[in-house]
Amino acid sequence: MAYIRLVINPKDDEAFKRVVNYPARGIGDTTVGRIEELARSRNKSMWEAVDELVAEAATLGDAMQKAIARKVTEFVNLIRELAVARESKSLYDFGLELASRSGILQIYRQENTPESQSAVDNIEELLNSMQLFREQRDAEIRNGEREESEQATIEEWLQSVMLMTDMDNEDDGADDRVTLMTIHSAKGLEYKYVYIAGCEENLFPSQRAIESADGVEEERRLFYVALTRAKSEAMITYCDMRYKWGNMEFSSPSRFLREIDPQYVDCEEDLSPKSGDSVQGSLTGRMGNFSQASATERRNGQTAVEALRQRFDYRFQQKRAEAGNSAPKAGAKVAPDPRLVAPIAQPRSTAGMRRINTSAAAGTASLSACPYQIGDRVEHPKFGVGVIQRIEPLASDHKVVVDFGSYGEKTLLAKFAKLEKL
Repeated sequence: MAYIRLVINPKDDEAFKRVVNYPARGIGDTTVGRIEELARSRNKSMWEAVDELVAEAATLGDAMQKAIARKVTEFVNLIRELAVARESKSLYDFGLELASRSGILQIYRQENTPESQSAVDNIEELLNSMQLFREQRDAEIRNGEREESEQATIEEWLQSVMLMTDMDNEDDGADDRVTLMTIHSAKGLEYKYVYIAGCEENLFPSQRAIESADGVEEERRLFYVALTRAKSEAMITYCDMRYKWGNMEFSSPSRFLREIDPQYVDCEEDLSPKSGDSVQGSLTGRMGNFSQASATERRNGQTAVEALRQRFDYRFQQKRAEAGNSAPKAGAKVAPDPRLVAPIAQPRSTAGMRRINTSAAAGTASLSACPYQIGDRVEHPKFGVGVIQRIEPLASDHKVVVDFGSYGEKTLLAKFAKLEKL
């Protein structure tokens, strides 16, 4: 995430410090401290101060200083090249190139440990969220809810993710929320209700575990741990299809689901294997045949993406029919169903970026530190003139709700909103 933030806004000092030597590229704390000192003394961002460091190293003529300056320059060039790539590549392709060229994927794959594999899985899910964001935007364009020019951008994706994750820092109703944790972290704990997500072949058990009997047995023990955390009920879920490294693929329910005594299961599916089925065999129930399929295989003559679009379109039309609306004519633009479409703030241009202050103490930002006030008239490069309705402090930023008249209310982050006071 810090790499993406730096590509979007090179003047983000916090992001610069997080990634300048990650993965390790020979730029130590002393060098980072020197860059920070130069930036502070000249009232510049650390990104801009790199030029000062390179010039200083050239003046001193010290071989070691020149070597450090060369490494910093290589890092800056990498960020600049990624910034160019973001303009020409799709969201997913840009994210994958960033994860690959930065070296993050390589170091985790080389470690080859359960922890590093978990990190790779997390990166995959992050990239999948980019692909899903683009698919949702494409669907909105196809349905006439957005113009062709309103393609998904990395800025919009980042803002939507940051708005969602900042909700975790809110303190209101601390006792009325879900506790999210790994199965390993849940050992020794108990809850009245437990939800176990992602119970699918090649996910739980993982593809790596399936390669050996010991691996499957270890995953089975983990499943038992997860299941027995529930005092009253455990809700187990799996997907019929999900994104895997940017490709929509069919999924099969985990073999562990068939191993639960049926008397304890309340399920609409018949999870019993057919006669002659292998351990990884198909599962037949009211919802159809959940046989394993690769990205290139088809189910009922359709790929996973085609099946997903047909299902979405069917449900969309069904909801409209229930609301008393007739099906739209071919080619006609339809208004979005508010139950299906969530508003997404859309800053498009990166012009006018400003340095992000990193000297503030950690914790929730105060309203006094926000550059805007309720009632301010502001102008946005896309939405035009609006009036600020609400301001909410977040962990390191402010959530600004602006009424843009015909565009409606938009929720923006102060750091990235690029609002100009009028």
